[in-house]
Amino acid sequence: MSVQPHPALRLVADVAAVLGLVGVASLGWVGVLDGLRWVAVVAAGAALGAALGLAAVRWRWPVLLTSAAAVVVLLVAGPAAAVPGRALAGVLPTPSSTVAVLAGALRSWKELLTLPAPVQPGAGSGAVLVAPLVVALVAGAVVTAGVQQRRAWWVALLPAPAVLVVTALLGTDQPLAPALRGAALVVGSLAWASWRRDRSSSPAGTPAAPAARSWRRPVGAAALLALGAVGGVLAAPAVGASTPRLVLRDALTPPFDPASYPSPLAAYRHYVKDLRDQTVFEVTGLPQGARLRLAVMDAYDGTVWDVAGSAPSPGSGRWVPLAGEAPSGATVRLGVVDRGYSGVWLPTTGDVTDVRFTGPRAAALQQGLHYDSAAQVAVTSAGLAPGDGYTVRAEPVTAITLTQLLADPRAATAPAATTALPAPATVPTGVGAFAAEHAGDGSAAQRAQGLATALQQGFFSHGLEGDAASRAGHGAGRLASMLASDQMIGDDEQYAALMALAARQVGLSSRVVMGFAPQAAGGRGGGGGAVTVTGGDVRAWTEVDVQGVGWVAVDATPDPSRVPQPQSARPRSVPEPQVQPQQEPAPQPQQPQARSTDTDQPDRDRSAGGLPWGSIAAGGAPVLLVVLLSGGLVLTKALRQRRRRTRGDGAQRMVGAWEELVDTARDLGAAPPVRATRREAAAVLPPEQRAAATALAERVDAGAFAPRQPSEPEVTGTWSELDELLGHLRAGTSRRRRLWARVTPRSLWRRR
Repeated sequence: MSVQPHPALRLVADVAAVLGLVGVASLGWVGVLDGLRWVAVVAAGAALGAALGLAAVRWRWPVLLTSAAAVVVLLVAGPAAAVPGRALAGVLPTPSSTVAVLAGALRSWKELLTLPAPVQPGAGSGAVLVAPLVVALVAGAVVTAGVQQRRAWWVALLPAPAVLVVTALLGTDQPLAPALRGAALVVGSLAWASWRRDRSSSPAGTPAAPAARSWRRPVGAAALLALGAVGGVLAAPAVGASTPRLVLRDALTPPFDPASYPSPLAAYRHYVKDLRDQTVFEVTGLPQGARLRLAVMDAYDGTVWDVAGSAPSPGSGRWVPLAGEAPSGATVRLGVVDRGYSGVWLPTTGDVTDVRFTGPRAAALQQGLHYDSAAQVAVTSAGLAPGDGYTVRAEPVTAITLTQLLADPRAATAPAATTALPAPATVPTGVGAFAAEHAGDGSAAQRAQGLATALQQGFFSHGLEGDAASRAGHGAGRLASMLASDQMIGDDEQYAALMALAARQVGLSSRVVMGFAPQAAGGRGGGGGAVTVTGGDVRAWTEVDVQGVGWVAVDATPDPSRVPQPQSARPRSVPEPQVQPQQEPAPQPQQPQARSTDTDQPDRDRSAGGLPWGSIAAGGAPVLLVVLLSGGLVLTKALRQRRRRTRGDGAQRMVGAWEELVDTARDLGAAPPVRATRREAAAVLPPEQRAAATALAERVDAGAFAPRQPSEPEVTGTWSELDELLGHLRAGTSRRRRLWARVTPRSLWRRR
């Protein structure tokens, strides 16, 4: 007969086996926490928890006393494990380390969800490792307490799946081998449970069963489960490959997604046209000559330049909560008071380290604060409104311009940086040929200079006087017509967009920046004093990435003094005056004949008995009726569009933009289904406009169903995108169809 092992050895074996399962589940921290320091933290927490569970069972502590002991263990041993930098000699607790551990026990869970994964151990409050320490401490205590129970020993198996679930929810959507870890937990848990059950069912003091028979059941169960696990792993890709993984960082606190907001550049003409002389905000502490950055756009979809999505965006970094870290050097303190601005984008300058909001909405604005360090742009998802204010603390950043770069002989010959950026969905016609003609084959700075110089030869116009050649927007059609004309006409919006696209064609990483330059617009304050920023101070420029230098600002807009002249703007109309003098003499000799005809006409009318006025009226009445009906229909549609554009709140006006698109498509013959959703309706439009219509549908849905009212720039930007889309939609049809669409009453009596 074999002799049973010593109870202490059995306890050690049980604890080691079940803690091994907890260790397998803890591999879910891979990808969540950076480095391997968390491994030592988890091991220390499990060991401390095992000791705590052993003491609790040995001296029969109640639950409250055990919980209090766990808090003491955490405060004593937590600093050395989680925040050694604040502990005395890296081991002994101090008041600072104790406070850090207590704060980490409450805040580290949120930081693991909101900070970009993998999270650095010192990120956020610096105590993110407290979360895995607490999880391992509780798991170790429950495991040790459970294996010492004779009847409730199965409690020891609960921590492993609990840790698996916790790490999955706090992790990313791409965990480490989830199927293999899950299979290992199931096989190991059932194998240990089978062995423990056989041992627990044997009366105390009886001889142990033969080794072959005692291990037959767990080995057989393990083999059967292993076979099932292998089959599950092989079948999983086919069964659940399309099922998205649920993680709390997406479900509970989704990252800021700029794609859900209209492009800031689409509202450029709104500033210069509607808010040109109105104060949008006031700034104090702005350095002399510094610009305020509002947004950086690095993706072009053929309609607008927009900010890439919230996923790790190549080229524009990640949108992460601003931790409020202390700056390393000199700082700029910027005070901003909103007077008429609305939107999620915060005007800032420099490399922002902290933003503090003031006013009754400060808490909501602070909670929605995110920052893109690569683009040096800050946002608040709550959206600014008149009356809000905030203070920015930033490290000053010297903006490098193309002129300064060319002045440095060494930097002027630097090659272009290979920054990964979203490829343009559409390149306007003529951009490639323009870039190849003017860029040349020099360095990055020389190529950018060639493109900027060529664009600066164009004309500057905001279109404020109704100049049709300088209409708003920077879609593919607008930029293509700009290049095809004899003289380019536009403002910052078009030239910055065109410069960025042309730079992409010659291998330069480029993006479009929108902001404000109050000093350049009139020198109102600056140098630390109060500055009043109006809509006319809005600016847009291009940035190109140069290796070893960084992002370089390129202003490709012509000087505002280069105002287009009628003969310069339309040089192709010059031959027309040469034809007109040949046509003008022809009517002159005919005028006397016309007079003699008119003079003789009464004699003929008298001889004929007068004009047949009844016949003329009978024949002209239908024509007049058709003209009146057509004019009435055109006027009705124009009034309908104006009502949708101007009446109602922001959400109603955005929905009105979509209704205008549906009605126009219906009049043009592309009738969407009556009960279709906006995305379904966009899918029936012609393929050339389908992507832009889908993007417009998503933005209208976001504005219609958002918990807040859309801001005025968002509404204006939506209508600007609609105007661009309708232009492309009409251009894709025949002239007869376009004329018929203006007078047909089809969209006026469509079914609701």
